[in-house]
Amino acid sequence: MPREIERKFLIKDNSWRPHIDSTQQIAQGYLVLPDTEQTIKSSVRIRITDNNAYITIKSLELGISRDEFEYPIPIEEARHMLKNLCISSIIEKKRHHIPYNNKQWTVDEFMGKHHPLLIAEIELQSEQENIKIPQWAGKEVTNCIKYHNTELSKKQ
Repeated sequence: MPREIERKFLIKDNSWRPHIDSTQQIAQGYLVLPDTEQTIKSSVRIRITDNNAYITIKSLELGISRDEFEYPIPIEEARHMLKNLCISSIIEKKRHHIPYNNKQWTVDEFMGKHHPLLIAEIELQSEQENIKIPQWAGKEVTNCIKYHNTELSKKQ
């Protein structure tokens, strides 16, 4: 079963910027969001990255590991869903890819109402994987729900 294992960190400073390997534009919204009573235990996200589109289903589990299923979909259908079917506000961000210590880190630079929020993420092979944290990565926010994209997308 596909699992996403990742850790998230706030950014301390701009020393990561010179190390950017590539950047993607991302727009994403949610068709289904988990609720506080946990009667809905997953999220369903539509994401457009440059010229590709995906539908992603993730389990609600907190921590660094959860179920994740992601499938490519036609980009025109994704645009329609983002515009007409999402129950959340659209998140727009730039995702910067940064190699560090033989791992691929990403830094999400949020636009719009979440600007200037910056969150670094690292995907792991296992929950026990030992990684070296870059000096530009600050406080770990993996378990802080307010930094989850599902929370950031909620209309407020």
